[in-house]
Amino acid sequence: MDFCLVLRQKLANEDALRAQFVSELQNQTPIRPWSQLPTSRARTPSLERFDGDAVPADISANGLIVDGVIYLRSCNTRYGPYPYCQHMRHGVFSVTKSLGAAVALLRLAQKYGNEVFDLKIKDYVPVTAVHDGWERVTFSDALNMATGIGDLAPQREPNDPLADENKPKMSKWIRARTAKEKLDVSFSYGKYTWGPGEVLRYNSTHTFVLVAAMDSFLKRREGPNAHLWEMVASEVFRPIGIFHAPMMHTLEVDGGRGIPLLAFGLYPTIDDIAKFTTLLQNGGQHQGRQLLSATKLAQALYRTVAIGLPTGGKNRFGDARYHLSFWSVPYHTSDGCFFQIPYMSGYGGNLVVLLPNGISAFRFADGFNFDVEAMVLAGETLRPFCPAPPEKVPPSFPKQEPLTASDLRAAVSGQTFYGDDWHMFPAAGGVIYRTSKNGSDVGKWHITPDGRFCRAWWNDQRERCYRVYREGERFELYLQDRWGKVVVERAPGNPERY
Repeated sequence: MDFCLVLRQKLANEDALRAQFVSELQNQTPIRPWSQLPTSRARTPSLERFDGDAVPADISANGLIVDGVIYLRSCNTRYGPYPYCQHMRHGVFSVTKSLGAAVALLRLAQKYGNEVFDLKIKDYVPVTAVHDGWERVTFSDALNMATGIGDLAPQREPNDPLADENKPKMSKWIRARTAKEKLDVSFSYGKYTWGPGEVLRYNSTHTFVLVAAMDSFLKRREGPNAHLWEMVASEVFRPIGIFHAPMMHTLEVDGGRGIPLLAFGLYPTIDDIAKFTTLLQNGGQHQGRQLLSATKLAQALYRTVAIGLPTGGKNRFGDARYHLSFWSVPYHTSDGCFFQIPYMSGYGGNLVVLLPNGISAFRFADGFNFDVEAMVLAGETLRPFCPAPPEKVPPSFPKQEPLTASDLRAAVSGQTFYGDDWHMFPAAGGVIYRTSKNGSDVGKWHITPDGRFCRAWWNDQRERCYRVYREGERFELYLQDRWGKVVVERAPGNPERY
C-alpha cells in the first residue's frame, strides 16, 4: 500500500485522539523559573542550599511545587541543560513503591473498604515457601516492609533494615521474567524469629508479592480481565490529568500483559510528580471526588498517631520512620511544632518530599545523596509549617551551653573519639585521622572563633562544622544548619597510634 495514501486516510478515532491531546495540553502544570518563587527572599541561604550536598552534575531535575505551579531549579543531562524538561521522564526507582504500590492499595481501599489493608497475602497468592512465615502477613505488612521474611542479619538488634535489599538473591529476582518466576524467588527467603508487623526489613520482592496479591484480589472482584495497573491508570491517574504512565511489567511466555512491578519501574515527568503530590497533599481528593482512602492516606503521611517502624536513622529531633511505603524525617520547627515529614526515596538519590505547609519538593539525581533536610528547610522558607505555634518551644539542643572555642580546643586536640563503628583523632597540628569499617581517611580540622568544631575529609573536601556539648567523656556534636547529631566517647591521647 502506498505510504502517502496511508497518511491521508483518516484514523477511525482521530477526533477522540485530538480531543485527548488538547486536554493534555490544557492540563499541563505551569512551570516557572526558580527566580520567580513567590517570596521576596528568593536568594535566602535556605533556598540557595536547596540541594544540600548533592552535586549539580548529578541532578536531572529539581524544584518546588507551590500552589499548583512547578518552580524549576534546574533540568540537566550529562551533556548540558535540557530544554524540554516538562517531557523528560525519570527513572525514580523505589519512589515507585509510593506512587505505584501504595496508590494502588489506597485506591482499592477507597473502592472496597479499608479492610483490604488487613487481607492475608496467602489468600490471594499461592505461597510456595517451605515455612509458615507468610501465614499471617497482610497487605499492610507487605507495604510496611514488615513481613518478618528474610535471610540475612537474623538478629533483631541492632537492626539492619536493608539486610536483604540489593543482594545476590534479589539480582536473581530482577533477572526473572515471568510473574511465577519472580514469586518463586520471592518465596525462597526464609523467615525471621519475629512475626509480621514488628521489624522493618526493606525488600523490594515483598512489594511484588503484594502487587500479585492486589491484582488477584481485583480479578476476583471485577473479573479475570481486570488489571491492577489499568485500574490505577484509569481511576486515579487520568482523572488528575496523567494520561501516560509507563510502568515495567513481567514478561509472560504467552505474550500476556503481565503484572506491574510497582517496586520500581515507573517513569514520571515533573508534570506527573506535581499532579501526584497535589493529590496526596489534598488527602487523596481531586475536584471533590475521593480517589484514595482518606483514612489510610492520612496514616501513610504521618498525619495520625500511626508513625510506623524505626529505620535506625536519627537526628536531634527523634527517630526516622517508615510507614506504608513512605519514609519520614522528624523535625521541630523553631516555633515549636513537631512533624514527622513524609518523603519518597529511590535508588541513586531520587527524592519527593511532602511538606506540612502543602508545598512539595523533588530532586531526581544519581549521585547517591539523600539530603532531605535541605529541601525541608528551603520549603519552610516560603510558608511556615505551624499555623498556630504552641506556647512552649521544646529545645532542639541540650540544655547546657556548648563548649567555647578555648574549651573546645583543649578538649579535642590530641584526643581520640569513638563513635558506634569508627574513631577519629584530631592531631595537634590541624590534621585529623579517621578509621571505620569502610576504611581510613585523613583531612583537616579547626576551631572557629565562635566555638564550632570544623573538619573536612580529603576524599570529598566538604567542610562540616558542629556545635559541641560535653558531659564527662561523652560529647555530642550538632551539625550547623542541619539536624544531624553525632555522639562520641573520648579516650585520652592516641591509643590507636595514628
